[in-house]
This record gives sequence, structure tokens and C-alpha cells, in this order.
Amino acid sequence: MKIPMTAPGLAAVKVLSQHSVRTAVTLFFNPNQLMAACCAGAIFIAPFIGRLDGINTDGIGLVNFRTF
Repeated sequence: MKIPMTAPGLAAVKVLSQHSVRTAVTLFFNPNQLMAACCAGAIFIAPFIGRLDGINTDGIGLVNFRTF
């Protein structure tokens, strides 16, 4: 199930993960949001790489685990 990175979205991820529903959090833009999604129980992540690259930010760097 694909869920946006919002406060209500993270709450939904937490509830769904407690019921063994695998979720993907989408539309996140920074490492803090990535960590929040993982802590809520997201199994997959879908960052907005194209949008980040469009504003001259390193979108791929967001998911490069060496940046953490």
C-alpha cells in the first residue's frame, strides 16, 4: 500500500504495519522523513528524486546510505 509522507500518513503506516500490511511511503524529501517512515514501519520508500533534482538538490544522495 502506497502512503504519502504526512503526519496522518505515518499514523496509518504504523497501524497498518501492526496488522502486517506492507507499506510504501512516498513523497519524502529528506533523511529525517526517511527515518520517520522506517520507524513507523514502512517496508518500502519512494523519494521524490526528480523533484529534488529539479531544484538542484542531490536526489540520489538522499537514498545513498553513506550520507546517514
